[in-house]
Amino acid sequence: DCPISKLGTLTIVDLAGNERLDGNIDYISESNSINKSLFFLGEVISKLARVAELGRTTAQAGNSARGRSGFGAADIEERSEHVHVPYRDSKLTRVLQSNLGGNSMTALLVTVHPAEAFVEQSLMSLRFAAKASTIQCVVCENYVSKEQSLIARQRDLIKELRSQIRELEENPSI
Repeated sequence: DCPISKLGTLTIVDLAGNERLDGNIDYISESNSINKSLFFLGEVISKLARVAELGRTTAQAGNSARGRSGFGAADIEERSEHVHVPYRDSKLTRVLQSNLGGNSMTALLVTVHPAEAFVEQSLMSLRFAAKASTIQCVVCENYVSKEQSLIARQRDLIKELRSQIRELEENPSI
């Protein structure tokens, strides 16, 4: 009898920032790709911030009209179901989908440069962070069923046995 296991993932992404278009053709192509991904990430965050804002507006209206505190998922869905979040527009947003608007605890670290020459980029980064901080994720524990846990353990056992077989084949004197 296998126990139910908790499941979690850690995703770390380094968003280098706005890439300048100088250098050779390969670098320009890579910069265009990075800028495109960052643009779509900004679009997704804008949409999620809009959904969060609609949720707060609904909660505020509900609090004043009905005299209750807080709001539920039904309140958000009622007002925000028409907001389409374009996760599929880039690989980056697809990879980060569960981290951006799903079941996750997400941290965003923004770095800025103190030099006057970088004021514009620093302000853009801070605006991005301010908008991202309005997104609300609901976190709940993820569990793996007994069958999935058993399959994972069997796969690990198979890997270990194959490793031992390889070792014996390479070193027959053991």
